[in-house]
Amino acid sequence: MAAAMAERQDQVYSFSSAPRAVQQRRKPKYRDPFDQDPQSSTYGNIMHDKRIVRGNTYAPSTMPAHTQPDPLEVQRMQESKRRSLARKRAKQQLRTRSPDPVEGRKHVDVQTELYLEELSDRVEEADVEC
Repeated sequence: MAAAMAERQDQVYSFSSAPRAVQQRRKPKYRDPFDQDPQSSTYGNIMHDKRIVRGNTYAPSTMPAHTQPDPLEVQRMQESKRRSLARKRAKQQLRTRSPDPVEGRKHVDVQTELYLEELSDRVEEADVEC
């Protein structure tokens, strides 16, 4: 094993072909800052760039802007929304409410948790040293 390593170290690497020039690229590596090409629109702020996608891009729902949604689907969605609002209104009417307070009294939210939470306007401060 050691003999094989010594044999490899004795051999010197030699380049087998003559050097030649690299072919020119079609596009320049850097853009010319003074180029006034109307095709290449540059945006100074990415907030105004229409190519930037904002929000969740995990499963984007892409629908072309010029395509109108199916009228039957729109009608179905409106009906389902109307039904859900009617269901919500019916639930609110059926919900039992406490009667109005007697004259001279008022309803107040009461804390019913097992622990008592202290409420104050000041934030407690503490100094920590190492």
